[in-house]
Amino acid sequence: MTADRRNISANELNQSVSNLNASGIEMLSRQPLDNVNEKFAGQISLSSSVGSLTRVCQSSSQHLAILVQPPERFAVRINLSSSALRQVGEFENVDWPIWNWCVRAVKAGFEFQLEASEETLEESDFPTLAPSHPGRRQSWLYEELCNVQIKLLANPIQSKSDATALRAGILQINDYLDESHNNSQSVEGRGRNNAGDYWHAIMHRREPDYWNSKYWFRRVGSQSLFADLADRVATILESCDSSQAQSWQLQLGAPDSWDSMVFVDLCEHCANSSDASLVAASQAIQFEEMLLLLESTREDAVS
Repeated sequence: MTADRRNISANELNQSVSNLNASGIEMLSRQPLDNVNEKFAGQISLSSSVGSLTRVCQSSSQHLAILVQPPERFAVRINLSSSALRQVGEFENVDWPIWNWCVRAVKAGFEFQLEASEETLEESDFPTLAPSHPGRRQSWLYEELCNVQIKLLANPIQSKSDATALRAGILQINDYLDESHNNSQSVEGRGRNNAGDYWHAIMHRREPDYWNSKYWFRRVGSQSLFADLADRVATILESCDSSQAQSWQLQLGAPDSWDSMVFVDLCEHCANSSDASLVAASQAIQFEEMLLLLESTREDAVS
């Protein structure tokens, strides 16, 4: 079955499963599953436009990888094993039903093959700069993010402060700002690289409370991830159609450096701008930043 990854309903998915006579359900691909074992849940191929997401997913535990973002949002192909479908059960009538099923599969002990694809999506659906709180239909996700054991996200834990910051990061990247704030604030000034304070700064930028965000970014200081972020920012802005992209790139310092304060200014500018290209580029930059920080926070927690 080929379907719109964002709009397909649980009923449509369950109908496809009931008609299944093959090795797996083909959601975004016509390529069948081969050589699967009893604990294999499926293949998720991620768009090349979010290469950092692939890296985070491949370097992390299955629990952390599957909680980062909905596969409906960034996958170019999703194939699920019929054996896993039978054992995990039906798709549920919630927001992101495929994602919900994948989370349940990992909790049941199944594993996904998460891989990079050379394909890109026609439209990228990055987290917004100043999001609203997720609705009730995502209560399943909120409960999972709050209750998943930290040792399933990163193990063995060496820094409890960074482990708490990791939960703040998972909540933040999924737009649970207040809940992320509660975790990051509880480890203020602690951790190997002040990851909690960095997530705290991002939270206030997205709230948005730009002055407060800058206060926390001053406390965070320079971070080792800034070099990688600056490179990615340059790539994003160089391909942006906005007439202001080059000016903002120069102000940010990319690709030679990264200025967090200027990015706060850019986000504030976008909040009052009708420049769709610049807003989209800023959302892509923010997502790269959060992915890099999530990876760094996990490494700090286990090192």
